[in-house]
Amino acid sequence: KAPVQTVMGGGQSRDDGSVQSEAVNAACTSVSVVEIINLMMPVYYTRAEISNAELDMVKQSWQLVLDNKCAAFFRYRELKGSSCNANDCVEFFSINFYSRLFDVSPVSRALFKDDVKIQGAKLIKMMSLAINEYGNRHIFEGTLIKLADFHNSKGVQAVEYGIVGEVLFWALAHTIGPETFTSQHRDAWIKVYCRMLTVIIPVAVAYQAMDATKRANALTQRMKNYDEYSRTHVGDTPKVPETQDAKKGVDEDTVATKGP
Repeated sequence: KAPVQTVMGGGQSRDDGSVQSEAVNAACTSVSVVEIINLMMPVYYTRAEISNAELDMVKQSWQLVLDNKCAAFFRYRELKGSSCNANDCVEFFSINFYSRLFDVSPVSRALFKDDVKIQGAKLIKMMSLAINEYGNRHIFEGTLIKLADFHNSKGVQAVEYGIVGEVLFWALAHTIGPETFTSQHRDAWIKVYCRMLTVIIPVAVAYQAMDATKRANALTQRMKNYDEYSRTHVGDTPKVPETQDAKKGVDEDTVATKGP
């Protein structure tokens, strides 16, 4: 397991407008559960606010993966030649992510029945959705609660999300390349992922604290609540919102034809 540390205030309501799910409210009725939530947060966990410039860095670096413009991938492909096992940056990221995950957490391999490339496509879609929705608190929270519920049903433990974050940062760095994915980019990604953890970990902890019957009933109801959301909000093509600089050059006609 990745090391963890106590982060004071985890899972409690905040005055700055950050995500606060119904599961957080339920979990925080017990001091012991709050302490567990704190302990589940990884050592890199932070409540620091992300700036517009940092959010742009996250969007821009992710767009490099989607647009097949990662220098590290092209170096890898040139080195491997015909034996290269990835066709583009998306596949390269997926291979890097899951190879690293299985190395640092071998037990997680049993959770994935799909081929790495198929599973990777789901990961890409989920990350793109989270980045797209980052600025909309309600939708962002709903997506992450749905994600947490799904992983709860698969037996994923709260502490394992911290490991996933480390794997994500590693995979991004090794897919994009150090000349583009700098320490500043890593810091920006940490802030985005930590905001995700603020929603996901309390949901996971609250679920783990339930008995078996309550778990089944809670998951059934919550899955029903979010099924319609998923059908209407999860598209087939990953998109990343425009950066602050790019928005300045978009005219009204472009906005009208751009789509959601």
